[in-house]
Amino acid sequence: MAIFSEQDKQRIEARVAAAEQKTASEIVVATVPRSDAYRDVRVFFALVFALGSSAGLHLWMWWLDVGELLALQLVLGLLGYFASGQATLLRLLLSRQRASSAVQREAEVRFLEHAVFDTKARNGVLILLSELEHGVTILGDRGIHSRLQGAGWEAHVTTIVSAIRAGKPAEGVAQVIDALALVLAEQDPIQRDDANELPDGVREH
Repeated sequence: MAIFSEQDKQRIEARVAAAEQKTASEIVVATVPRSDAYRDVRVFFALVFALGSSAGLHLWMWWLDVGELLALQLVLGLLGYFASGQATLLRLLLSRQRASSAVQREAEVRFLEHAVFDTKARNGVLILLSELEHGVTILGDRGIHSRLQGAGWEAHVTTIVSAIRAGKPAEGVAQVIDALALVLAEQDPIQRDDANELPDGVREH
């Protein structure tokens, strides 16, 4: 299920366009379903699930021979692996550090993929939302990084994460875009020859 509805995307695109009427900076909003496949986490869970479940079942089904027990472990392992691919369970299995690192890496990839770096003044800003992790990363190019990065956009990230958990991600993103517009208008005001260098629409994957 997509993070944003069509109405949400139109609303965000309009906010980006309005923000860029005040600043030379370019704002890009992108979403991904998840930032990693987390296969190692899923395999580990599958092994633990298979061994633990088969041990419990063997106490009840004591007549199973070794071959049957191994077959049972295989089936349980496969069930555990596929079950752990579901977002709700996988989210519980991930450590905060692992999820945060994955979202950060994904943001760096999308920063390059969407050419957020490719502006004349190197003043692009990427807001990436990763649905599975409820993760958010904001990256600024070097033209504004030293002036705005500070504590790492933490307050803006927290705003969006809280909105995602409340089931209102578009509201959080819109609020952050408005807040960024005020700061960017002061730090990187719009120029007479300004051009819209990057599309305003939400990038989905």
